[in-house]
Amino acid sequence: MDKPTEALPFYQNALQLELKYLQDDDHKISVSYFNLSTAYAKLNRLDDAIDCAEKSVQQLLKSVSPDHSEVKENTDQLEGLRRRKWLQQLYE
Repeated sequence: MDKPTEALPFYQNALQLELKYLQDDDHKISVSYFNLSTAYAKLNRLDDAIDCAEKSVQQLLKSVSPDHSEVKENTDQLEGLRRRKWLQQLYE
């Protein structure tokens, strides 16, 4: 994703459709939250990125066990975003 500004509306639209038409525990919803988190992070919208990363982990845990590798990947992203926000606040 080299153009997060352009990608963001597509990710948002995909998520809205998934929330409307897929079962609550569908894995695809977690992927959309993860994609949104990544796009927001690239735009330095850290609060939005953290919110989507949290939702991605919560959503993923509806369909896989806590020790699944994807849970670790999503949790790592969430923790990295929180550290990044903390560091930004230190230097403001």
